Amino acid sequence: MRYTPKGNKEHVSVSCICLIFSAFILLTFSPLTDTSSFMRNLFRMSGYTLLVATTLIVARYLTFTYTYILDDFEFIIVKSSINKKQTVCRLYFSDIVEICEAKNNTKTKPATRHNYCASLMPDKAYLLFYRFDDNEGVITFEPDFCFLKELEKRIKNDIILD
Repeated sequence: MRYTPKGNKEHVSVSCICLIFSAFILLTFSPLTDTSSFMRNLFRMSGYTLLVATTLIVARYLTFTYTYILDDFEFIIVKSSINKKQTVCRLYFSDIVEICEAKNNTKTKPATRHNYCASLMPDKAYLLFYRFDDNEGVITFEPDFCFLKELEKRIKNDIILD
């Protein structure tokens, strides 16, 4: 079973427009201020930092897509760009400890965290807690209802299907 979430491009677009506008204001008006050279340089560095943040957001949320796959005995996440596909996660069902909704989570997050959401601010994100050897981690992803139910069924029963 496969599922590719549709990313919400509106959140990314609005965030990028706000960041670019803020960077433009900081870079344009920093030389016009009557403050010290330290403050002018601080405004400029803040503007450049906002431009870098915009570039990173565009690169992360507009150029990549994620596909979630339920194989015979494992959960796989594939990261795709225009020219390249790369498997970024491969977990056996027996390694998965728990799945819960991200908004209702009260459990502490382990040190190893991965975000494989297609949206900047997903409506329904889930946390998948896993234990692999002695390492614990959590994966944030956004499956649809059918995919989530099938994943929970396979984890619970640890059955082999395709």
